[in-house]
Amino acid sequence: MHFNPKKDVATLVVFVFAAVSWFYAFSLYERHELNIFLFIGEWVEDVVFDYRLVEMRMQNKVEALPIPVYDVLLKDVDDSWGVARTEGRTHEGTDIFASYGTPVFSVTDGYVVNTYFGHRGGNNVMVFGPGGMYYYYAHFERLAANVERGMKVSPDTVLGYVGTSGNAEGTPPHLHFGIYTRPWDAINPYPFFVDRWDR
Repeated sequence: MHFNPKKDVATLVVFVFAAVSWFYAFSLYERHELNIFLFIGEWVEDVVFDYRLVEMRMQNKVEALPIPVYDVLLKDVDDSWGVARTEGRTHEGTDIFASYGTPVFSVTDGYVVNTYFGHRGGNNVMVFGPGGMYYYYAHFERLAANVERGMKVSPDTVLGYVGTSGNAEGTPPHLHFGIYTRPWDAINPYPFFVDRWDR
């Protein structure tokens, strides 16, 4: 039998997580008298999703990212990393300006791990990609249909449409795009950008 350390360790991690989460979740089930079939279905979905994320983490990081906003060229994008922001913050991403409603694509394969409305980011999406990288898309006018946690995405997947939601209200419409090596540990996205191949 062939031994694959990365895959076998990933399987073991997910198995241990599944066992622990089962006992914890079942105790919640007993206390709240949830529907057993609904409980089991949701538990299985969570375990399968966690396994997919572990598999994604084991892949190689992507070194070249297509500009996520349709019909925008790299020459039209400025490196805005580190620019001063309100409350003593600095800019932890790249702003890509485009017309309202311009489609925004995922830059990699991956899975949507969060969608929400935040005070700063407005309508935003977080995608977990190869090598355990997090890709953050913010200020959408609106999200694309069916974009939700657990959705598998690729560079052909539209996540949403350029807008000014959150603290971008009053600014020209744009996408704020960020990369994180782990939640909220940011790196500069700009050096990774290349022109899209389908513009």
